[in-house]
Amino acid sequence: MLRVDINAPARYLLKLLALTAVYYLSARIGLLIQPFGYHVSAIWPPAGIMVVALFYWGANLWPAIVLGELALNVLSATPLYGTLGFAFSNTIHATLSVYLLRIVVQFQPSLKNVRDAVGLILASALVASAVSSSIGMIFRYVLQGGMPLDRIIRGLSTWWVADAVSVIAISPLLFSVVAGLKSPPARQRIRPLEILIAWSLLGIVLLLVLFGPIRQPALVFPVIVWLALRSGIRETSLGVFLTSTAFSLDAMNPGGVFAQGAQSVDLVSLNVAIGLVAVTGVVLAAVSAERDQYELELVQANTTLEEKVQERTQSLQHALDNVKTLSGLLPICSHCKKIRNDKGYWQAVEGYVSEHSQAEFTHGICPDCMQIHFPDVIKRQQQSKDNEDHAHYPGRQ
Repeated sequence: MLRVDINAPARYLLKLLALTAVYYLSARIGLLIQPFGYHVSAIWPPAGIMVVALFYWGANLWPAIVLGELALNVLSATPLYGTLGFAFSNTIHATLSVYLLRIVVQFQPSLKNVRDAVGLILASALVASAVSSSIGMIFRYVLQGGMPLDRIIRGLSTWWVADAVSVIAISPLLFSVVAGLKSPPARQRIRPLEILIAWSLLGIVLLLVLFGPIRQPALVFPVIVWLALRSGIRETSLGVFLTSTAFSLDAMNPGGVFAQGAQSVDLVSLNVAIGLVAVTGVVLAAVSAERDQYELELVQANTTLEEKVQERTQSLQHALDNVKTLSGLLPICSHCKKIRNDKGYWQAVEGYVSEHSQAEFTHGICPDCMQIHFPDVIKRQQQSKDNEDHAHYPGRQ
């Protein structure tokens, strides 16, 4: 009997409204984080958020992206062609990412192996972002009625990089958090004191890079590598997210580390810094988690092998004990040939040997016993043989 869930449409509508609100709020945050001198976002948070949401809740919630873009258009001065281009592109990015992750990569949200980490970067951050931004620019080009080539190239690259950076800076954190809620916590090799030191060091380094005398973003990499090798993907992705957010906020400051003179910011350096930090942290954390899994499997295999060796040793020892019993002096009856066992009972030879070894017996009669106990059978056999010889050789007596 087919059972219809009457609450399914209501649940779908609630999820759709919730995702629409999340998309709108994250988009507003993304619009606030704009490097000075540019009217674009260095990072587009809805791209990474919607990939995770549609992966878990289903790609059929894609209308939330369109509704979120329409809400942005109503409350801002974005032209209609821009809204349609963004909505179409972002919808393709999220749905294509989910398809590639599920079908091609066979992605596991826990990000505990290198294949999942690299698959997320290649499928969603690179391929899906490139396809969606290209389609979005074509869509805007057609609706707008044409635009200069340099503007197309600049818009395409900016669009692509913003989506890609969002995926590798935000998606791993959300995937690891949701996956952690659905599974027991992984084995941690880092102590609480070490965690405190790592987070404190990350904060100090970011302050020195962004506000202090040492203005080198590369100083963040040792801390991210430390988190990746010593802690789980969740702590590492959180460190990547905080670093990416700090770099993006610094780009809004004319005197920031990514400032290019007094007129604009070096958007390329900003995106490269965020991308390298995110890729390094996520991939190294996956390598570390995969190594821990191999070590755990090796320990389990070694434990199983030791148990099997112990069982085999006990079995061999038991067999050796039985062999020693058979090799000693056996009390045997001189008349009936029974053997006295360890419990003092007299037992037939074949029964005793069968119990104390792997030998089995089959019964027959030796020639001497045949002569003693069955002389008639011997005579009949001999007479039968003489008759056969006479039939073949009539002249022989």
